[in-house]
Amino acid sequence: MWWFRKRKQVLFDYTRDIHSHILPGVDDGVRTYGEAIAILKELSELGVRRVTSTSHVYFPTLMNGRENLRPLLENLRAGLQKEGVKIKLDLGAEYRVGEYMLGLIDRGEILSGDENRVLVEHSFLSPSPFFDRVVFELQARGYEVVLAHPERYAFWGMILSDMGRS
Repeated sequence: MWWFRKRKQVLFDYTRDIHSHILPGVDDGVRTYGEAIAILKELSELGVRRVTSTSHVYFPTLMNGRENLRPLLENLRAGLQKEGVKIKLDLGAEYRVGEYMLGLIDRGEILSGDENRVLVEHSFLSPSPFFDRVVFELQARGYEVVLAHPERYAFWGMILSDMGRS
């Protein structure tokens, strides 16, 4: 049984949170700066060193962007510094995939944190007809696309099972 002799060490980077609704009062995340600072302090104590804020962006109802999110992020950074919490905050977003994203991509308005990752999601009922094109355009510009909440999309099971039946 030679395959049991040597174990490979698998390393994961648990020092980063790439999906966080940590900006107060923006979406379904934290409500106050105090709550945000307490959570980030606790994450820091657990060893997390970097958090990407990923507020929701849905067209047309929730069009968060750099203009309204950057000041909130800067205020939170100032609060963390005041409290002595050593954690790096990046500005990203969680985009509900749709045609509007093509304009954001063309204008260079995609929020991707400092690591060029773009968090995307579908509605719970069906995939966006623009998903393939949006992913292509993002990847063509060097972004890494990350699908948020893959466990929530029941339609993926049907799509994946159909892939082997042609």
